[in-house]
Amino acid sequence: AYWEGHGRYARQDWRGAAEAFERQSRLTEEQAYRDRALFYLGACSEQLEDWSRAEDAYSILESESRDYEISARAVSRLGQIRLADNRPDEALTAFNRLAFDFSGSEFSRDADYWIAECQRRLGRDSSALDSYRNFLTGVYSSDYRSRALLEAARLSAAAGEDQEALAY
Repeated sequence: AYWEGHGRYARQDWRGAAEAFERQSRLTEEQAYRDRALFYLGACSEQLEDWSRAEDAYSILESESRDYEISARAVSRLGQIRLADNRPDEALTAFNRLAFDFSGSEFSRDADYWIAECQRRLGRDSSALDSYRNFLTGVYSSDYRSRALLEAARLSAAAGEDQEALAY
């Protein structure tokens, strides 16, 4: 079922891959295969826009996986799903966990950006600006750097920090 899922995943047969990965996650006794199957089940579910199923798969990984990197990826995806679903408080909890519990993971690199986005959506502009600053001073290569620069400039200008806004 695991390899069937990968074959279907490679062909972008999201529904067939999700079924195979779900079957594998229920059948296997081996934790590593179960974790990977659950992660791919979450990814396929996202492609199918089945957010509840994706969130369920990632939540299981968050609480039960012993694989550090898979857990970090699952927490990151949980935060992004929750933020997209307009649940910034829950997303903030996930991204804070990513930043602190998984600081050694490559997936925590963009955590400050996502924390800033949550803070901004919660109307906490000062906290959001601080998080954008943290992100911009520590991360030089990221898909989110341009967005962070724009938001930091906007928030700095709104706070009357014109020189800082111009620097961004």
